[in-house]
Amino acid sequence: MIKQATCVPNGIDPRHPEEGHLHVVVSVASADMNSAEINSAIREAAWFDVAQFPRGEFESDWITRDKPNSVYGGDRRASRNHSR
Repeated sequence: MIKQATCVPNGIDPRHPEEGHLHVVVSVASADMNSAEINSAIREAAWFDVAQFPRGEFESDWITRDKPNSVYGGDRRASRNHSR
């Protein structure tokens, strides 16, 4: 579970979700796997390397309707992980 994230929907019209896009920023250190041992391990360089990459960013380049009241997006490029 990610406890700290910001999601900025840009121009998402529920009737035409394909015309919008989405930008999500997460605090990687806020990932909580409900285990102190796992939480410690995933913060290390072998996994998320929180010291070098404290936040992760995702920006969709497509959004589509999944169900009548649900949309989802994706990125055909690779998602990016940025340092400070």
